[in-house]
Amino acid sequence: MDTHGNARPHSTTLTQENLAQIYWTALEHLLYSPDLSLCDYHMFEPLKEALGGQRFDDDEQVENFLRVLLHSMTQELKNSQSAGKNA
Repeated sequence: MDTHGNARPHSTTLTQENLAQIYWTALEHLLYSPDLSLCDYHMFEPLKEALGGQRFDDDEQVENFLRVLLHSMTQELKNSQSAGKNA
């Protein structure tokens, strides 16, 4: 029997103790984000793929990477929409 299938790893006692040792606070969060529309979910897979294996030295590098990525995703979406209108 799998007793760990529904466990939230950040809320188990051992994990909480380990996080406390390194002064890390786990924030409670909703299972979904009410400020995301269903049409926003198409962005998650490309974002996950683009971030895979990336390493950043500071927050500024992360912000710049995401700005460029989101701009290119927006351009691709606009191009695909305009191509659909011209078809």
